[in-house]
Amino acid sequence: MRVAFVHDWLTAYAGAEKVLEAALELYPTAPIYTLVYQQESFKGSRIAEHPVHTSFIERLPKGREKYRAYLPLMPLAIEQFDLSGYDVVISSSHAVAKGVLTRADQLHISYVHTPIRYAWDLQVVSRVMCKSLCTGGIPLLKHLLQHLLHLREPL
Repeated sequence: MRVAFVHDWLTAYAGAEKVLEAALELYPTAPIYTLVYQQESFKGSRIAEHPVHTSFIERLPKGREKYRAYLPLMPLAIEQFDLSGYDVVISSSHAVAKGVLTRADQLHISYVHTPIRYAWDLQVVSRVMCKSLCTGGIPLLKHLLQHLLHLREPL
């Protein structure tokens, strides 16, 4: 059985990454697919022992450091991974990894840590800030982005 893991981004060793690391113990040779990988944050961890495949976001200008600026591209980037060679795909997600594309005959198990809180919180922040700062098409663009991200969230 061929297994692959998908994780939103690997930039800091925190709670979601500890969950991923525990799951990796079950599949010691499974590759990890992620949007961005900051290898220096995972020295000595089980994550560093696995092959890690990154998305085009990492290759964009400042993509490794300012990856959150590319939030609108993240759903597209996660969908670009070719996981057709695996029987099981396990996604570890707090943002977009759960949106990875799989075949109908593949088992996709998704561990969702929490919904993408900062996308939902944008509504509260924007109401206060946009009253005085946003004009023209900016609020429309912001609301469109929020809508698209919300469509990807589980109920």
